[in-house]
Amino acid sequence: FFFRNSHLIMSKVTTAPALVSRFLRNHWVRCLGCTEPASIALASAHAAAITGGDQIKSIRVVCDPRLFRNCHAVGIPCSNGAHGLPIAAALGALVRKPELGLQVLEGVTPEVLSQAHDVEVHHDYDPDKKDLYVEAEVVTDKGVGRAVFSGGHQHLVAREKDHVPLTPEQLSTCQDPAGPNRTDQIDTLVSLRKMSFADIIALTKDLTDADREHIRRGWACNRAIVHEGLRMLSEQQTRPDWGLSESLQTTITRHVTAGVYARMSGCNSAVYALCGSGNKGICTSVPVAMQAHHMHLPQSEVEESLALAFLVAGKMTSYLGEVSSACGLPQASSPAITAAYVHMRGGTPKEIEDCVKYVLASTIGTVCDGAGKGCMLKAASAVAAACHSTMLFPAWGIDLTHTGIFGDDLQDSLVHFEHLVDEGLRHCDSQVLRAMHDQDAA
Repeated sequence: FFFRNSHLIMSKVTTAPALVSRFLRNHWVRCLGCTEPASIALASAHAAAITGGDQIKSIRVVCDPRLFRNCHAVGIPCSNGAHGLPIAAALGALVRKPELGLQVLEGVTPEVLSQAHDVEVHHDYDPDKKDLYVEAEVVTDKGVGRAVFSGGHQHLVAREKDHVPLTPEQLSTCQDPAGPNRTDQIDTLVSLRKMSFADIIALTKDLTDADREHIRRGWACNRAIVHEGLRMLSEQQTRPDWGLSESLQTTITRHVTAGVYARMSGCNSAVYALCGSGNKGICTSVPVAMQAHHMHLPQSEVEESLALAFLVAGKMTSYLGEVSSACGLPQASSPAITAAYVHMRGGTPKEIEDCVKYVLASTIGTVCDGAGKGCMLKAASAVAAACHSTMLFPAWGIDLTHTGIFGDDLQDSLVHFEHLVDEGLRHCDSQVLRAMHDQDAA
């Protein structure tokens, strides 16, 4: 993963007082729809807008295998239930508002939607692309536009009209000034990677008033999509459940899965994504906020608990990568929830470390088989693993040292975890894509 690249690992560690603010600005971000098709739509919007044309003749999209995988079956907002990469590309090109960032589909109108299904879209993936990559080429009545994202969902690295590239100075003016800064995104994750849990906890005391407002705004947004998901699921329920007793953790699981379901179905409600993933944003924020409110913690402690969870998710993402062969819900969100749960109960950094070992031992190796409604099931598993690793396993005093990938030091164990994901799951994506191809051909 790019976080292991020497020029990044050797970069200057972000100073502590600014780190939490920079992290939240760049990794707690509003987005409409699944992040990968939103990135496709945004690249298409950039490519179409530069031509100045009104009529879209054709679109060509090439992306990396993982992004292609995550677009295959996921619902697209504002599309009346359509799914997949082609409709996302068509809608983005027709909207032509790259200034909307990852909320570009908010610009869809009934007229745009009626035109989108008639747009010719060619799409494929490049198996040699290892990091996130999107290339969109749009042919209009006034020429050809091309836009390329690399490394980040909206990190624009090339834009050209009629095969003439923009200069670096021109390109910089195309970047969303309110959007994430790629250098800050990387630097903050590299810094968190090197930090102990004690250091990360200390960062939560550096929250500014603006940071706290940003956290509250995101939590309110994610809570709204949860309620939309609960409504959607209640309307399609075909029979009563089989007597699952209602507890706080059952309620939390129900809320998390409902939010993820709504998002993967193409719900028109926005979410706040965490480290490049809206599902990660829902799965991390909902349990922590609900648990904190259940404990009647002061609002300031609720915000600090959420910040802690977000920062731990960032630390885990530095080992997993933002788009990975491994699922980020059980292997980034679940450790994040666990850390916040332990801290809210007065646990020490050492107890947080032990409980994170428990949760990773429970979830390690969970693969991503593409974005879709199955993500709600992985989200449920992530919440359950966090609950068990906080409330059950510690009481038994289980020591995982020298078990599996876990040694004396968690930091060293996380490096082994990274190698397991990066090298052990190397061929997972090709097998998932083969299965998707077979489904389409059937």
